[in-house]
Parts: sequence; C-alpha cells; structure tokens
Amino acid sequence: MINPTLDEIAAHCKQAINMALNKDGETSYTLSFDVRATEKDLKFIFYSPSALLLNQELYNRLTSIISTNAYPYFTVFPQPSPLLVPWETDNIHKARAWAFPWKRGISKRLVINDVDSFLDLNAKDGNIWLMKNYCVNINSLTSVAIMGLSGSGKTILTKWLNSNAARMGKIITIDPKGSKDLVWWARDNNQEIIYPSQDVSKSDFLSKVNDKLSQVLQLVYQRHSEYLQSHANVNKKFLPVVVTIDELSALTTGANKRIVDSFFSLLQTITLLARESNVHLVLISQELDAKTIPTSVRSQCNLRILMGLVNSKSCQYLFPDYDVSSIVVPSGVATGIIQKINSNDVPAITPFLAPTVKGW
Repeated sequence: MINPTLDEIAAHCKQAINMALNKDGETSYTLSFDVRATEKDLKFIFYSPSALLLNQELYNRLTSIISTNAYPYFTVFPQPSPLLVPWETDNIHKARAWAFPWKRGISKRLVINDVDSFLDLNAKDGNIWLMKNYCVNINSLTSVAIMGLSGSGKTILTKWLNSNAARMGKIITIDPKGSKDLVWWARDNNQEIIYPSQDVSKSDFLSKVNDKLSQVLQLVYQRHSEYLQSHANVNKKFLPVVVTIDELSALTTGANKRIVDSFFSLLQTITLLARESNVHLVLISQELDAKTIPTSVRSQCNLRILMGLVNSKSCQYLFPDYDVSSIVVPSGVATGIIQKINSNDVPAITPFLAPTVKGW
C-alpha cells in the first residue's frame, strides 16, 4: 500500500469536510476554513468570527469525518473537548485552529508463536507489548482496568499481562470463578493463586482475599518506609508486585456488606499509595460500575482496556468523557479500545487488538 503525502491526506479530508458542511453554507471555497496536516495532527483552521457553531458537537462531528477519511493511513484520537491551538499567521481572523491528534497507520495485532522466546527478547526494562508498535511500561502503571462481556478475550489478555509481569516480579492472582486458564497458568509459572473451594461461602472467600490484600498493603508501607529512610533510597527500584483480580462482580456479589466495604477500602488505599512502591492492581470485570469498583479506584487506573462491543453505553465507565463513535474499531475476536495515561504520551484512545498466542 502506497501511503499518500500529508498534503494529499489534508486535501482528501478537506473535501470530505466541505461535503459535510456544505449544507450549512460554510466551506473552504468561501474561505470559512482551511485544513493542514502534520505528522502529529490535522488542523482545522477556521475564520473567526465564524458562522459555524464552534462547539463540542461540531468537533466530534469533524473527528468522525476525519477519522473515517484518514483510515487506514492515520488513526485519529478522539478528545474529551475541542483541542484549540494557535496558528502562526499575521491574520487575526485565522490565528487559531482545532487540532485532531493522530498517528500514522492503524493498530495491528501481535501474533506470538513461541511465548518463551518472545518474552526472552521483549519483556525487558519493564516493557509489556500489547500490539505491534504499542507497549506499556510496568514502572509507569498505577493500576489496570479491563472490562468486557464474557467471551470478549479478557482471560487470554490477562494471561498475557501476567506472563509478561512474571518475568519482572511477583504475580498474585485472585480468581473467584476458579477458571482453569488462570489457575493452571499460576501453577505452571510458580505464582500465587487464590480461588474458592466448594465448601467456602462468598463472605469467607472475600475475607481470605482481604487478608491477602492487607499483606500487600503492608508491603506497600514497608517499601515506603525504605525509600523515605534516606535520600539515597528515594530512587530505589523495587521488583514489581502485580495483584490480578478477575471478575470483580463475582467476587463481591452476595458477600457481607461489611466485608465488601473492607475490600473496597483496601483497593482504594493500595491504588492511591502503591505506585511508588511498584505494586499494581489489574482489575477485570464484565462491568466496572460503582457497585463493582469504587469510582476513585477506577479513576486512578492509567491503563484502560474495553474488550468487545464499543459504544456510548459500554464506554460510560472507563471513557465517560469521550465520544467513541469516531473510533474505527477493528473487526474480529478480542478487539476493542485501549488508553494509557502518563506524562510522556498523549492520553489517546486507540483501537485495540489483543495478542494472539499460539497454543493458548
């Protein structure tokens, strides 16, 4: 596939915008706006004062137009509000523009034929590869939220995250369903697994989980104490500890309210305090509403993945501030959207294809 130039892409998007806005009587032919493309974004330079109603609705509409017409050469990242940037010109009427961030190409799935060989080569320096040319670093994570209906690919993705993190530190997996995938993964990799036995009630099992989370919290406090003892320890690096909790709703449904409240309190404290001590939570559920996870915990998750159906309803918990209708979600199994939030990257929502691991 021959990639068009930036000028060709800009001209193509301008034509599409002209056709969409023509009914409003505002086009580039009447000098109402212009379109320019760079490697990092496409800019919609509008004439001000403008007859166009420059609001969130128009910005979202333009995002959808640009996203569709730039595909598959660029992936456009929707924004929670219009991104207004200055435009260098001597013309006061054209000194500002809307920016639509994008990146070249589209998301592509990793296909892994040999897990051990891949991890030997790539699970280094804290990097976890999730797609081709897309990775996250465990040292920059606070917590991870994964949401999707049954059969959307959450379990295999969880095994992949655990497999990477196990090369770097310790994994504690809590599985209220006792699924064979996670239980046998933990056993095969000599990692800790907590799952219910047949004669244990929901409340008893959740109490056992709370005991383990209390131990994790004590580790957090211990590590805090170590790096606060002296200036020499401030930049001390601890081995990662990842607590993976599968199907949160199954863990809390039917359990004693007091025990559930204690569980939520532990999640909140660990999430808020654990990053500097390199302790992380991976929280998985079909729903991540306030009954399943405290809102403060959900908001602290800086890696968010939605698997399966992507629409305004399914995105209301992980991506409440975004209009996701402009995202071109890949077809096929184990797909969705992903967002990583840190100080180094634009917090972009990106189409996601979970890795395919042969033999799993």
